[in-house]
Amino acid sequence: MVTLAAGREAVAHLRGGFAMSERRACRVVAVDRSSMRYRRRRGDDDALRERLKALAEERWRFGYRRLWVLLRRERPHRQPQAALPAVQARAVDGAPTR
Repeated sequence: MVTLAAGREAVAHLRGGFAMSERRACRVVAVDRSSMRYRRRRGDDDALRERLKALAEERWRFGYRRLWVLLRRERPHRQPQAALPAVQARAVDGAPTR
């Protein structure tokens, strides 16, 4: 198999068409069973990718590190609102915030 997606399709075909168990189908196709159950945890970042591509077209001489700096300047990182009361309480107590 060339890709994991092709392996998953082959295992699904064997399981559906030949009533084969997942264990046996994975052994036949030479795919790990754990990779059959793997689900991607990454969020949907299509807007970020598109913006990065647009920046790369504008600033074609910049590398990925410099483009990342430009992206960070556009969208400054903010602390989650849930963490703010804890930080403010430490500042009131006189404890260092960092």
